[in-house]
Amino acid sequence: MMMLLSFVIGASVSSFCQVIGYRLPKKLSFIRGRSYCPHCLTSLRWYELIPIVSFVIQFGRCRTCQRKIPKLHVILEIGMGLLFSINFLILGMSIEFVMACLLFALLCIVFVTDILYMTIPNRVLLVFFPLFLAYQLIHPLYQWWEPVVGSLTGMLIVAIVILISKGGMGGGDMKFMAVLGSLLGPQRVLLTFVLACFIGAMIGFYLISFKNWETIRPMPFAPSIVMAVILTFYFGEQMFALYISLFT
Repeated sequence: MMMLLSFVIGASVSSFCQVIGYRLPKKLSFIRGRSYCPHCLTSLRWYELIPIVSFVIQFGRCRTCQRKIPKLHVILEIGMGLLFSINFLILGMSIEFVMACLLFALLCIVFVTDILYMTIPNRVLLVFFPLFLAYQLIHPLYQWWEPVVGSLTGMLIVAIVILISKGGMGGGDMKFMAVLGSLLGPQRVLLTFVLACFIGAMIGFYLISFKNWETIRPMPFAPSIVMAVILTFYFGEQMFALYISLFT
């Protein structure tokens, strides 16, 4: 029962985070105002806003104009539902579970904003950064200095890439990694960056090879960071153990 409830909560949080990701960069309120179809601007009824269910019932189309609803919406809802369920299975109902869910909420918002607008809003990072620091004070995962070092590490490795590549990455990525470093610590944020570069390279190769993506067209990097954080969160310890067994 709690697993199912966790899934429903995760899907609902994803739906709300997508609204934030869509509206915040456009300076629209994500609290006031009813949701609407971006094509015909028709306000959506309550039964059109049920995560996953509404998409399935409406066959993935707007009830009014019959334009297709992007599949990314339902993919993110299902993904967040599964992640929340896995978090509950691993962590139970605990402060660690709450913080893990907050982390994935941040990842969802940043994923949407970078995909749609190639930007990571400072206001989002400024909300989550103190929450992560407060969590480290209440329930420390590392030594007291590691969140600070982790934040600086995340910021500096991206800053170095920006300087070397002369703008190959953006300031938003740098600040995003700094916020993540405050929760993950220096080792995990380094692992996250390495994995993100690998994932980004694979995505870039796929787009250029199979989707005729122009090589000069900029590609958002935050989605690669998001996927890397998820891998690090669940499999970081195993990756470190594998590295130690192979190279020491």
